[in-house]
Amino acid sequence: MTSDLWASLPAAVREKVDELVVQGRSVQAVFAVRSSGVTPRPGLRACQDVIAERGVVLADRSEVPFRSDERGGPDQEDAADRPVPPA
Repeated sequence: MTSDLWASLPAAVREKVDELVVQGRSVQAVFAVRSSGVTPRPGLRACQDVIAERGVVLADRSEVPFRSDERGGPDQEDAADRPVPPA
């Protein structure tokens, strides 16, 4: 289904979304999809899924590491690697 959404986006929007994903700007990429003019307007979750798919496709071009959970948040290993601040 997310591939259908991706295919329905205008080429200029797809290019912009890919640019934003490569830059690690997933919130702006979601905004670009939601404001693309596609009707009916895609829901937030569908947009997040498309951005996650594009992150995987573009991982080799990414300027920032793409997180392994599908929503772009830190995965368990990332959280475990961070130092715990002193109390």
